[in-house]
Amino acid sequence: MDVPAAVKRLRLSRAFRGYSPGILECIHISNDTKVYVIDDDILKVSRFAEDSEMAYGGFCAENTATNDIILLPIDNCLMSNIPDGIADCAIFDERLFAFVEFKAKAQGNSPQSREDTYRKAISQIENTLSIFTRLINMVNLNFAEEIEIIGVVVVSPKFPRSNATEQNLMTEFILRNGLELSFEPIRKYS
Repeated sequence: MDVPAAVKRLRLSRAFRGYSPGILECIHISNDTKVYVIDDDILKVSRFAEDSEMAYGGFCAENTATNDIILLPIDNCLMSNIPDGIADCAIFDERLFAFVEFKAKAQGNSPQSREDTYRKAISQIENTLSIFTRLINMVNLNFAEEIEIIGVVVVSPKFPRSNATEQNLMTEFILRNGLELSFEPIRKYS
């Protein structure tokens, strides 16, 4: 497999040298105009999906320029059994790197359970961001300066969302990390 330009630019193969499986064994590439990603309950990893599979909660990368969109399943592929948890996957191109945590099974039956769901997802994204930043910095590259990085929390369409809670959490995230946090399951990559 040819190493995708975005992987080369971020020096991911060098940063994750020694990981088994290697990063190139984990990535998947699509240049569809709409790239759908779900966290598969059976396979226990994030994967490309069809539009029909999005009903329970997924992420859509809008890719009108048909550039290569790279899916890197992180949890249970690149890494496993990480204390404090890690994001499910990264979805990126040469411009945008999104850490995505799926909480499609979360019910959100009370305001406290909704906030707990969000906070757990954010913690997993921040833990993953910390790992990637440390490893990429070790290969002499400033991750945050090289590419736009965002965190994305994806819940089920039936999850009772709270705009006020989401706004507060987005503000806290940017103050802590200097990065955007999104609760929207669609992102333009072109």
